[in-house]
Amino acid sequence: MQLIALGTGSALPTANNNAPAFLLASTQSAILLDCGSGTLHRLACAQIPLHNIAAIFISHFHIDHCADLPAILFAMRHTPTPRTVDLHIYAGPGLLQHLNALFDLYQPQLTTKDWQILPHCITNQTFQVDDLICRTKTLTHHPSSLGIRIQDPNLNTFAYLGDTDLCPNAIDLCRNADLALVECAVTDQYTRDAHLAPHKIADLARQAQPHALLITHLFPETSPERVAQELQLHQCPTPFRFAYDGMGVDFIQPNTDPH
Repeated sequence: MQLIALGTGSALPTANNNAPAFLLASTQSAILLDCGSGTLHRLACAQIPLHNIAAIFISHFHIDHCADLPAILFAMRHTPTPRTVDLHIYAGPGLLQHLNALFDLYQPQLTTKDWQILPHCITNQTFQVDDLICRTKTLTHHPSSLGIRIQDPNLNTFAYLGDTDLCPNAIDLCRNADLALVECAVTDQYTRDAHLAPHKIADLARQAQPHALLITHLFPETSPERVAQELQLHQCPTPFRFAYDGMGVDFIQPNTDPH
């Protein structure tokens, strides 16, 4: 299993940090996790064939997490290697309304007779995408907000929270995960509801005990150096790194701990 960071920024992308988007790939499948503006271009830069994407997971319906969905669906109709399998889209409440609005605007540009878009409106649910077992839980940010935990056949586990405040479901998804991808929009000085800040991340790490943290979604004014200092000040017990666009993280060794 490999994680590829396509966009590690926020609603205000910078020259180096695109809007949120990640790809989790296994030997049999690939799931696109969020698709903020510019994701289609980042997929091209990473040389990821669109026909390889089996499913799209949208953490919530804020524009910075889903703006490129119509562009991706349109591009999937025109790939050099024709797509032959249906595309699954997983998201929380509002998915059908969102898709219907896109179809009303762009029909027939987003659909084709060769494959179908299969929407799955979910909340707290377990499902499988090829060889990846996925579990979702509702989070505290937006009425549509979901986090996801994914396990590969080697029992490697990955958690992605999208945007959220600290809450029991976020802790549960990250519990003993090999890697937890968490947002840190602001420093402690500018703590806001419905987002994580360093003191909340440190608390999550103490309660969930993931093996590693990958931090993303910093606003342009949020200094990584300041976030690191505050995490250390709060004695965050979990090793952490900051995600950057183009970063790849491999889950190499089979994991014998089923978590």
